[in-house]
Amino acid sequence: MKEKAGASWDALRADTRFQGFWRAASIRFCEAVSVQAAALANRLQPGTGDLPTADALLKLSSTALTYSAVAAAQVTPAAAPAPTVATPPPPAQRTRISA
Repeated sequence: MKEKAGASWDALRADTRFQGFWRAASIRFCEAVSVQAAALANRLQPGTGDLPTADALLKLSSTALTYSAVAAAQVTPAAAPAPTVATPPPPAQRTRISA
């Protein structure tokens, strides 16, 4: 991805919107990997005799789930404040003097 972005990579990395997207995408990806690895491990365990593969898939599932839980719990970086437009002060109000 860095090679494809070229000179824009540093700008992307500094953009909080991109950071939020990348974080959300990686969390969802890890959750999906965790679910699929656990499901495959459960299919392999009973009666197949392929316990090393099932154990590796369970470890993968656990690691992916741990990453997604830790990443989701971290505080997201504060968004840069929106640029403010200088607004002129309101015109002076006229006061009526009652006689």
